[in-house]
Amino acid sequence: MKKFVRAATFAVLVVGSAVSVGCTGVPGGNLSNGPGVQSRYNKIVDPCPQERYKVSARDNVVQPFDAMANNANNLEVTVWNSHFEAGKENLNAAGLRKIDYIARRLPSPVSKVWIQTARDLPYDAANPQKVVNLRTELDAKRCQAVLAYLYAQPNGQAMHYDVQAHDAVDPAMPALGPTNAYRGLAAQFGSSVGGVGGGGAQIGAGGGAAPGTPAAGGNNAAGGNSPTR
Repeated sequence: MKKFVRAATFAVLVVGSAVSVGCTGVPGGNLSNGPGVQSRYNKIVDPCPQERYKVSARDNVVQPFDAMANNANNLEVTVWNSHFEAGKENLNAAGLRKIDYIARRLPSPVSKVWIQTARDLPYDAANPQKVVNLRTELDAKRCQAVLAYLYAQPNGQAMHYDVQAHDAVDPAMPALGPTNAYRGLAAQFGSSVGGVGGGGAQIGAGGGAAPGTPAAGGNNAAGGNSPTR
């Protein structure tokens, strides 16, 4: 019995000291190397279960958002096929503006820039390998064209750019669709003189009841409406 009481007392003291000290009570942050009962206790159990769980739970929540942010950033600094002349490595006016935007990003430009792999080449069913070779060659030329214009920027020589091709889906949409939708709004919300069913026209012609007029058969002696029973 005395041994049991001593063991229980020791356990209470150990738990109490662990709660009071916490996970940062020992200099250096390693509780297992500290002096006394706390050090021996920490060698048996995990003194920071809640803190470790919080870190793990936070990482599980943040990591998917980090991946989404990284993917969005890669798409934002991608020079698409529409920024080049069709089937060529020459940048068009939109491509030059796109690279101007990339080079001026704040707080600082990104060093990794992407181009969309060439998907604007004709396909030859009789020679499928031909388009593969042409795409590889055109991708390399377009990367060099983008890199040359980046280094021509005011801060280009101070940056070390890396331009590579990837087969990403263009997140943009044709401007004609939203434009047509906007223009069609007026037709969706038309109005007429008589309102719904031409009620106003009937009122003007005497074919309808004026607003506030009691319904037929619903008048009482005082001229008001009374519920039908």
